[in-house]
Parts: sequence; structure tokens; C-alpha cells
Amino acid sequence: MARLRIASVEVDADLAVFDKDGTLIDFHGVWGGRAQRAVEALGDPVDMALREALLLTLGIDRLSGRVDGRGILAQFPHHVIQDHCLQTMVDAGIAQQWAEDLLNERFAQVMRAPPQADELLAIGDLAGLFADLHAAGVSLGVLTTDDREATLATLAVLALDETVPHVVCGDDPLPAKPAPDGILRIAAAAGVPPQRSLMVGDTVTDMLAGHAAGSFCVGVTSGAGDAGELCELADVVVESVHDIQVLYLD
Repeated sequence: MARLRIASVEVDADLAVFDKDGTLIDFHGVWGGRAQRAVEALGDPVDMALREALLLTLGIDRLSGRVDGRGILAQFPHHVIQDHCLQTMVDAGIAQQWAEDLLNERFAQVMRAPPQADELLAIGDLAGLFADLHAAGVSLGVLTTDDREATLATLAVLALDETVPHVVCGDDPLPAKPAPDGILRIAAAAGVPPQRSLMVGDTVTDMLAGHAAGSFCVGVTSGAGDAGELCELADVVVESVHDIQVLYLD
């Protein structure tokens, strides 16, 4: 059992589950730009007005590239994101089959492509933090709405693949966050009661999933979520994952 300090709070934990985008890597740098490129890739018959509507659907500010923490892009897996974009295109008068083909052949290729190393900006020394937690006996997991292929590639680039044995992704056959199923699966695989776990994330969806699983919820302001929104649901809100410190191993 490890004793951890998170800001001014001390907590015992045997498992830490981390969201990926916005928690471990810069969210806006990856997804704001990627989503805008995916919308541009739709080409004809998507005119400027429809592009603006799609960005609004996704929750992206076109000028800044920032993503709304309560928006579709920040909260849901790719298939749900694509369903919302499909509805926006159909509402704009594009035939459903044509819209589906465009999304599958163009939009999805950009959104679901494996990450490039130059896209990924790690939030601090993640390998060092995870090594400290692992050495203290804390099992580690990642719970994300991104696809498994891209997630495993990201963890490899970040040199975290050796220390994170438990990964649940948006294309796995489980209900996505805010359902607690992903946390519960990771806890079961790690042999840890969920009440002995942390859920660390940057959005309200992460906090809702953590509470539903019975985890101690750590909100981080390094990603898409708003600090005020996180404070309403998190047990503690900090700037980043590096506010989690190992005190000792019991």
C-alpha cells in the first residue's frame, strides 16, 4: 500500500488510472489541429459554413484551436464523434450515405491515424513519475476514449509501455466514460478494489467515471477541462499529474 500526497491531501492507493489526452499529453496540440485537418480533408461538398458547423459540433474554437472540455471531441470515442459529425452533415442537406462515405474515407483517416512523435508533447517527466509510482507498488493503468492502436503507439513514444500493463480504450467492447466499466476492468485485472484506486483526468467525464467506480478522483488542469467544473466533482484539483508524490510504502 502506497501513501501518496496530492496537493495538501494524503491518500492510500494501490492503483492509479490515468486518462491520456490532456492528462499525460497536451490535448489541444494534438486534437485541436488534427480535428481541423480532418474537417478540411472532407473537401467537396463541405463548404465553409458546414466546416464551421462541424467545428462547432466538435467543440473547437477555429481561431485558437482550443477544445471545449465539455464538447464531443474531449469526451467521447471516435465512433460517437463521427456519429455527431454525420448528423451535422445530414442536417446541412448532404445525403446520409454520401456523408458516411466521406467521414469513413477522409475524416476517419486523419482522426484515427497513429500519432507522430512530433505531435506528442508529454506533460513533464512521465517516465520518472510512473517509475516512482511503480517502485512504490502502485499498479498503473490508462483509460482513454482514443483507439487502442493509437494509444499503444503513444505509450511507446512516451516510454511508458513497460510500466503500464493495464489499458482500456475507446474501441474496446466496453461502455465509454462516464461509465465506470473501464476503471472496474483495470482494477479487476490489477487485483485491486476500485476503492483503493485513483482516477486522474482532465475532464468532468473522467471525474464522473471515477466517482461511479468508487475511486479517489484527481482533476488536472493541464488539459481540456475547466478548473471550476473539475472542482465541482473532483476530490482534489491540481495543475498536473506531477502534483502526485509518493510519501512512503506501507
